[in-house]
Amino acid sequence: MKCSTKTMSKVCELLRAEYQEQILGREDVWIDELEQGIRENLVALGNTVMGEVLSNYDEQVNGSGEKCACGGSTKRQLRRSASLLSVFGWIRYTRGYYHCSHCGKREYRLDAGQGIRAGQASRGMARLMGMAGVTTSFAEARQQLEDYLLVSVSPNTIRKETYMAGRRQAAREAHEQEESQQVESLLRRERRLAGKRGAVRVYGSMDGAQAPTVTGWREVKSLAWYRGQHRYGHPDHIQAAEIEYRSEISQAEEFGPLLWSSALSYQADRAEELVFVCDGAPWIWKLVEQYFPAAIQIVDWYHACGYLTEIAHAVDGDKNSAQEWIEKMKTLLWKGEIDAVLAACRKYAALPQASEFATRAITYYSNNRERMNYPAYRRKGYFCGSGTVESACKQIVTARLKISGARWLPENASLIAKARAAYLSGNQCWRSLFELPLAV
Repeated sequence: MKCSTKTMSKVCELLRAEYQEQILGREDVWIDELEQGIRENLVALGNTVMGEVLSNYDEQVNGSGEKCACGGSTKRQLRRSASLLSVFGWIRYTRGYYHCSHCGKREYRLDAGQGIRAGQASRGMARLMGMAGVTTSFAEARQQLEDYLLVSVSPNTIRKETYMAGRRQAAREAHEQEESQQVESLLRRERRLAGKRGAVRVYGSMDGAQAPTVTGWREVKSLAWYRGQHRYGHPDHIQAAEIEYRSEISQAEEFGPLLWSSALSYQADRAEELVFVCDGAPWIWKLVEQYFPAAIQIVDWYHACGYLTEIAHAVDGDKNSAQEWIEKMKTLLWKGEIDAVLAACRKYAALPQASEFATRAITYYSNNRERMNYPAYRRKGYFCGSGTVESACKQIVTARLKISGARWLPENASLIAKARAAYLSGNQCWRSLFELPLAV
């Protein structure tokens, strides 16, 4: 929705003449003052125009009597003023209040038709407040919004909208889970996708990170679905693309339905190859085997290498010697020679200073050896690292939930995690949260 060139020219000419008169004859530096003045006046102009357009639209389109959905007629009783927090600040507008004598329905037709929440935020402003709230602290978000928009809102208002975004994402996920368990819904999905080829290869990764809550540290579990894409200018390298995230605080058995329903949403179940790349946490592989027993399972190579560092530093005080042993073992792992790595670790299991670390490594490599055939994975062009979901944990938990001084209610931490996961999943996913009715 844009103004005509003719209208814009008139407005520009009026503003130009006004400012030109103010600066003529001045010798001091005035460009910064001009820039700020134009910004402030454009915000004020937008505030006035938006309020008047809403009021005039309602008066012109919604007459004194309208047909009700029940079949009866609804009549306008009076016109009332209301406020709406927009990107131009709080705007004032008036609209008709209607009552149907047949069914008793009462409503403001303008508000209902436009999805307006009188006294609250517009969809556009709610989206921006939620974006700021999932990015930084609510206090910092308030300052950023004021600097960017010249609109002052309280940290509590930003907090409310951010939590609301998390609730909408939670509602969307709950709907996905319900649909994923209903036979008729699954059959409709199959009919809709019949004849359409699935992706050649889809990846899934899961991980967890601890967040501070008032009840202690809680694990935020995160999931990433993605595909491989050749890096521009580097045809031999692939990078994650089309990434979608899910996140929540829950036990592993509660996370399973989210894993399954999000796979259907991403159509990961229809891929010719479904590949999971994760660390060695038992809860992860138990879920993979429960929901996707035919999937290819790969243990993150970098995580597997971490066990070697603990052993080397416990045994050898010489950093150069320790690093030499680590590099040798990493090479063996990369070549898929797990038996050789296990034999090397067993040599140190009897040493008191290394026994704990060596035993832990032996258990890890023994339990995951079928997931560590890295030469075969490389030949097929698979990812061997779970950096995509580890990055998600850092961006969701470390960058937002673990900011200095934060202590969350567990349910609020989960809402922030869900909202931030939606934000990180891309602009389309984030914006779609605000295309839904704003009340949950």
